[in-house]
Amino acid sequence: MNLILAQDNFLNRLFRPESDQSGELRWQWMNLPESWGVFVWLLIFALVVSGAIWLYRRESKVCPFPIRMLLAGLRVGVLLFLLLLLFKPSVYFQEVSIIRPTFAILRDRSLSLDRADHYLNEETMKKVAAAAGVTEAEIRERKLTRADIVNRALSRNEQEFVKKLRQKGSVQVIDFDDRVNPMEFLADLPKENERQKSKEKQSTEGPATPEQSEKISDLKAIGLGTDLWQALRQTLSDTKRLGGIVLISDGQHKGSEDPVEIAKRAQAADVPIYVIGIGDPTPERNLAVTETNVPARAYMNEPFFVEGVIQASFAAEDAARQTPISASLFQQTLDPRTGKPGEPQLIETQQVTLAEAGNRLRLQFSHVVTSPGKFVYSIRVPETEGETNPDDNQKTSSTVDVVDEKIRILVVSGLPNW
Repeated sequence: MNLILAQDNFLNRLFRPESDQSGELRWQWMNLPESWGVFVWLLIFALVVSGAIWLYRRESKVCPFPIRMLLAGLRVGVLLFLLLLLFKPSVYFQEVSIIRPTFAILRDRSLSLDRADHYLNEETMKKVAAAAGVTEAEIRERKLTRADIVNRALSRNEQEFVKKLRQKGSVQVIDFDDRVNPMEFLADLPKENERQKSKEKQSTEGPATPEQSEKISDLKAIGLGTDLWQALRQTLSDTKRLGGIVLISDGQHKGSEDPVEIAKRAQAADVPIYVIGIGDPTPERNLAVTETNVPARAYMNEPFFVEGVIQASFAAEDAARQTPISASLFQQTLDPRTGKPGEPQLIETQQVTLAEAGNRLRLQFSHVVTSPGKFVYSIRVPETEGETNPDDNQKTSSTVDVVDEKIRILVVSGLPNW
């Protein structure tokens, strides 16, 4: 094993050339014997030294003792010098480059991240509030969407989580939906000892590149779907020296391929995947009116249709599927001067059951208006027990212009008839 001595200030002054030479100065024995060879050389050296001393002890009658010791010391010194030359002492400059991995932060940006959760479980709500650095009231009152919680959590303490990752390697931020969109690339941050060396190098070699201070942008939920398989596959194939993946998603995978297959591929490549789930894990119970459609124009005393769509989110075994739901149609008259709607008037109520219609229910109401004017219509459903989002239980239509006009029809026939 080579014996390497640390650099010395004297060696730096003696051996560092005038040219621009980078790296640390090191001392090394190029021909130092290894293992048992060291002991052989020590034994030979001891025998030679003992022999020299024995020879000078024989010259006790012709040479004074101090002179003999001086000559013996000189001979031993020469032998030691020759031994050192045999081991080939040398100096060299060593420059170490640390290649750090890249960590990928995958953020789901599908529209489902624009939803605010109710968090029925108090313990879960407390953990979410602590992670995002917000109050429990903000979570309970549904003031923050899933994307807001992700942004708050990542930006806490001046993006402390991202900075800790950058101390271990560079960070690549990737937003995905049904497509993959690379965002910011943040270079790794030097450690304290590396920062000190960088300052020393700057003082001797001139100004260095300033420390980067990039921050990741906020997540925006604008995507139309979530393809976990595609996001993981492209990250594994495109990112060099990938050290790990932080996956932030609500887990609503809509792609055709199984993401578990990519996870196994990452495991084989020794790339860990750390999954952070966003959203309330409690099974959703929600009833939403997603559409209320009306014609732009209708005629007085002539029937027209108001059509609506109800989207139900209940588990298959939920008892709410067997309970009849009252869907009510309301009419509001717009003020001719201000355009503001008046008090809602109940027009009709229909009873539907989820077990019969499935998760998507289509409704149709027939209505006749007896006076001209402008009207808006809304379909409402009552709030169910434990519903996660009662704010979407009503949907208002666009304006219907009811006019007092008669329809005139001209019939042209080729033969007389009556």
